[in-house]
Amino acid sequence: MFTMSVIQFSVFLVVYYIVHSILTSHTVKQSLNFKGYRIMYNLFAIVSLFPFLLQLYHTIHLDTQIPLGVRIAGVLLISIGIIIHVATFKWFSSAVFIGLREESEENQTIITGGIYSTSRHPFYLGTLLIFWGLFIVFPNVYFLSFAVISTAYVFVGGRLEENKLMVHHKEKYMAYRQTVPMLIPWKKPYEFLVYLFKKK
Repeated sequence: MFTMSVIQFSVFLVVYYIVHSILTSHTVKQSLNFKGYRIMYNLFAIVSLFPFLLQLYHTIHLDTQIPLGVRIAGVLLISIGIIIHVATFKWFSSAVFIGLREESEENQTIITGGIYSTSRHPFYLGTLLIFWGLFIVFPNVYFLSFAVISTAYVFVGGRLEENKLMVHHKEKYMAYRQTVPMLIPWKKPYEFLVYLFKKK
């Protein structure tokens, strides 16, 4: 059975996220500018993530000593995260995200409406809720490592992503960043809840 120690798991996960950032950087995308790059990148990201998911799967164990209320809280976080993911996909092109339709960084559309008017990175927010929810349901060092490292990457990767947008859309994105929180929609919590279930 394929297994990794916690240290190996953590180190390889950090490497995974570093490679992820490098492959999405402006320099690499310009040097490897060929049709279908986004699709190839997505396939690579999914396949290379599989060993981590497999390791997490092998560590799943329901600890009966954990109160039921705690587990319910974890499942609730996971459910909210999934709802946020679904709501977020309504506001950007799935074809561009997957790579079926190419869009240059210069012509990239900045989405500031809908759920994005309450949080600059609602997809990341949903992802973190899912990861930490999983740790609450399956509290072991592997899920903790996955949640902590992924959280760190969200903040680092989110900033790198925003820096790329600032290159071509400086004034517009700067104004957007000054008025909308990065993750938690604390300025417009009610509007955020409305957008979770509102059709575009």
